[in-house]
Amino acid sequence: MWVGKLSAVAVSKPASKAPYPALSIKNTHILLFSITIISKVSLDLLKVYTMLDLKDLKCLIEVIDEGGFEAAAKKLCISAGAVSQRIRRMETQVGKPLVIRRNPPYLTAAGERVMSFARRIWSMQMEMDQSILGDVPRNSKIAIAVNQDSLTCWFLKVIESFTEATGMFVEVITADSEMTEELFQKGRVLAAVTSNPKAIPGCKSKPLGAAEYEIVCSRDFALKYFPNGLSAEALKHAPGLYFDRQDLVAAGLLKKFDVDISETNRHFIPGSAEINRAAELGLGWCANSILISRSNGDDSPLIKLCPDTYTVNLYWKTWDLATSEIQSLSGHVYKISRACLSKSE
Repeated sequence: MWVGKLSAVAVSKPASKAPYPALSIKNTHILLFSITIISKVSLDLLKVYTMLDLKDLKCLIEVIDEGGFEAAAKKLCISAGAVSQRIRRMETQVGKPLVIRRNPPYLTAAGERVMSFARRIWSMQMEMDQSILGDVPRNSKIAIAVNQDSLTCWFLKVIESFTEATGMFVEVITADSEMTEELFQKGRVLAAVTSNPKAIPGCKSKPLGAAEYEIVCSRDFALKYFPNGLSAEALKHAPGLYFDRQDLVAAGLLKKFDVDISETNRHFIPGSAEINRAAELGLGWCANSILISRSNGDDSPLIKLCPDTYTVNLYWKTWDLATSEIQSLSGHVYKISRACLSKSE
């Protein structure tokens, strides 16, 4: 694999006194590719690119992704001591600690900022290897953040079409649609499905469509807890099935009835399919994606408690400097989301 820095891209002058150095085809391609990159990158990204060694940045990525120094060393085929030395070297260059050495290790605030650059820089490096040298990294992957409902309902189709077209691998990190935004900003992923439309500096945000949710439960559960229909008082007493303590979809549906989520009885089940199954078993009511309801068909044991729906607008975020792989992934995301999601409000 070709490893270097933009500042290191140079062409040796021949022995003759020709006014311009002779460029080989390979060096010409590298120079043109470098000029293209420089024209796109922000000054901050270029500063990190020229200040820190690419091998050191790759070490930082693997320490976090693999969950430890030993695992990162095994992945990189070097010693754990060498991994630690590279991390310390970067911390010296930056002037701040980057990694909290726990099990598993995690990033400091400064480390998160460096990581956001590291992933973008390394993705550019892989594209250069592939474009210029024909060197395709083995098992190369793209880290993306997707909320659980999107993954269950439509994003698996994106992964299927993308991997079939490119042969790339993906690492999907699931969280609610607000947490995916945080993962993106911290540099844990290169792209994300999020409910936050705001584009932070250096990134772009494109609307995908709207995910619609409805309140459902089993028939027996409805008879027990909602004999007189849906009401604020009934929702306070009936057990609810929430993804986690920050379940914004359930909170949004409850707000329509002037009920705060803290006033309700609740189970926390971190999985869309699992919540659906729990509702079928009569454990509680849930905010169910309309896409899941449609896939269940008429044979579903769940019934809709209210004609109203709650809508969450979704957005696809990538960095401004996107590799060809990210651009390809984005194309599949746009195509599948148009077919599956409702129009944004």
